[in-house]
Amino acid sequence: LGNADDFLLTIPTESPEELTDAQLDQRLWTLSQLDDAHLEQIRSFPRTIELGALLAFHGSPRSYDDVLLPESADDAAWHVTGFDVLAGGHTHRQWTRVVGDALYLNPGAVMSDPAEFAILDGRSVSFHHVPWK
Repeated sequence: LGNADDFLLTIPTESPEELTDAQLDQRLWTLSQLDDAHLEQIRSFPRTIELGALLAFHGSPRSYDDVLLPESADDAAWHVTGFDVLAGGHTHRQWTRVVGDALYLNPGAVMSDPAEFAILDGRSVSFHHVPWK
């Protein structure tokens, strides 16, 4: 579950001052395309996914809204045990950082032009860019 999923599910239809009309219009259009089963499926999205020694998340292992950057302070969000690689994408910036014995990475954003992604081979990461417009 990421912040965009949560935005879809929890922001009231009244116009909060911090949101633009375009954001609200996009939310309402998206909701009009989904039925209750779709919304329930989105609600069921996990906050983290474990795949062997890899932990994937949106913002950080503790919250989809946390902002982890390679220059971020070394706080509790960085200290997760039991995984060799931790991957998140909230900031849409490609980077890696080693904290303790763990490799953290952000693969970038496929919605960008060029689209960004990472290939992980063990603990080796290669970043890629593919133009699509």
